[in-house]
Amino acid sequence: MNSHPREDALALYSTGDLEAGELKPVAEHVRECDECRDYVAEFARLEGTLASVAGEPSAEDLLDVRQRVMGELESTRKRRICFEWAAAVAALVALVVLLHHRERPVAEIHSIPAPIATVHASEPAPKAVPVARRRPRLRAPGLRSVALVARPGEEPLIKVATSDPKVVILLQPDTPNNERTESNDE
Repeated sequence: MNSHPREDALALYSTGDLEAGELKPVAEHVRECDECRDYVAEFARLEGTLASVAGEPSAEDLLDVRQRVMGELESTRKRRICFEWAAAVAALVALVVLLHHRERPVAEIHSIPAPIATVHASEPAPKAVPVARRRPRLRAPGLRSVALVARPGEEPLIKVATSDPKVVILLQPDTPNNERTESNDE
């Protein structure tokens, strides 16, 4: 062995607790290396000193340790059961919410001709007006909003915003359904 074994391997070797796979290389090294042999002797001396000072635990000490360990195991078991119930309830709520959203029919948007609004140059340019005002809610991917946009000197447009902020669809109200104009600009 070219390098010294780890200190924990030497300590385990001194007490006879080293695993079989490491035992042979460490034993060969200790036979050849004075420094590691001194470490092993020191570990063996310390282990003997600690064993003589500590002594054997009494039956009451062992019973006390056993009761504390069993108490911890029981409380861990109770916490695990509570967690499992909480996880089951959360999964059930998620399932109900998903099934509830799945049953909703998807709204179809039909193009209907709208009358053209006239805007006088003296009036300020109107801003986009939302078609329907609702409180925010979770929606399926796709449609985000629909608005009628009218600017002075230009034809009005229907602006359809999708859930992708880069995709906005602009429709002229009086064109047939197959002549749509799409744009990626806001």
